[in-house]
Amino acid sequence: MADPHDPQPVRVAVIYEPEAAKPRPVWFELRGEQIKIGEVCYFWRSWNGEAEILSYSVSTAQGQFELSFNSKTHAWTAADKSADTL
Repeated sequence: MADPHDPQPVRVAVIYEPEAAKPRPVWFELRGEQIKIGEVCYFWRSWNGEAEILSYSVSTAQGQFELSFNSKTHAWTAADKSADTL
């Protein structure tokens, strides 16, 4: 079984607003469960070769997750960050 802290492929629903600089995720599906996003806590951009990666730290009723969007493949991943400690 995959480690839940490793990034898993997911479907994500996002809202694109004209005045926003980035799409806003509202829910994602992980292991067959739809998880609603309560708050986007942090957003950052990074690069993986030619692909820009948009990453979001989000809080949900199920815990804290990191969602990432690969602009080259148009694929989303999610990693459960609930048990991570500093």
